[in-house]
Amino acid sequence: MSFSNILAQQTAVWLFKKALQEEKLAHAYLLTGPDGVGKRTLAKETAKGLNCRGDYPQLETQNSELKTEVIWPCDRCRECRLIESDQYADVMVLTPENKSLKIETIRRLQRAVALKPYESHFRVAIIQDVDQLTPDAAHAFLKTLEEPPQGVFFFLTTQYRERVFATIQSRCQVVFMKAIPKQILEQKMIPRPIISLAQGSFGRASYWMDPEIGERRKKILSALFLNHPLDDINEKASSKEEERLLMEEKLLLLESGFRDLIVWKKTKEESLLIHWDYREHIKNFAPRFGINELEDKIISLERLTQGLDRSANLKLTQAVLELELASLTKAE
Repeated sequence: MSFSNILAQQTAVWLFKKALQEEKLAHAYLLTGPDGVGKRTLAKETAKGLNCRGDYPQLETQNSELKTEVIWPCDRCRECRLIESDQYADVMVLTPENKSLKIETIRRLQRAVALKPYESHFRVAIIQDVDQLTPDAAHAFLKTLEEPPQGVFFFLTTQYRERVFATIQSRCQVVFMKAIPKQILEQKMIPRPIISLAQGSFGRASYWMDPEIGERRKKILSALFLNHPLDDINEKASSKEEERLLMEEKLLLLESGFRDLIVWKKTKEESLLIHWDYREHIKNFAPRFGINELEDKIISLERLTQGLDRSANLKLTQAVLELELASLTKAE
């Protein structure tokens, strides 16, 4: 990976490359934008730029001419490779546990950044989904942002800037990252149905291209549009968290399926469908329902999804979901 492989984020990439080259990197950044557009990757590439010790000229094509330039960070030196694999001692990556960043996590971070770097001149902390900080954790982290240790850089990421504490935002330089245009995803040879599902996110595109996940999508949509047995959508999970994620995936697919039925009824435009590869089934299935009925289904699914964030009983959620799907088979 390198800066050049971050898709459709030229302004953000330019900002960080310029800051690195001029040695004017701010102590804290808030990277905000849709899921899967490169926020974490950009933070890691900047961390590599701070620590890269390589100097590897490579050939690049510019205006049909081959020119030799130094690609930086190099992605080949020990530092770059360790950072890429999340194994570099002076770069920390923190992620929420059970959709929460607790004060214990922030205290662990504070203890780490208070120490001198082990092998670098800098320490980097990447905190993903910073909107999931608990109030106590946010208050504790604010003190660190207000008086950051020398040589420490913070990269915070979020899909939902409006959920990030205002006091945290005010101590960061905010960098906006945008959805990836459809044309760029097409250039990457991503199939048409996956582009619709990705909704401007390369991360989501990669997720849905996984064969196992694609098979689960097929089962869910077949249960919705083709009245296939509901037992087909019951997936076995190895943990409660995996079970919750699988349920979240089911609800997302069903909600987007109902959305497609509404879109078709209102517009008759195939190009607007998320599940474009199921367009013929959508056309056949849509006349069986009124728009108000479909909207009620979406509201019901949204409530179930919100319940997952409140540690809902997953077996009860599954039962309600099966009742919702069973009602479809009775519709005429």
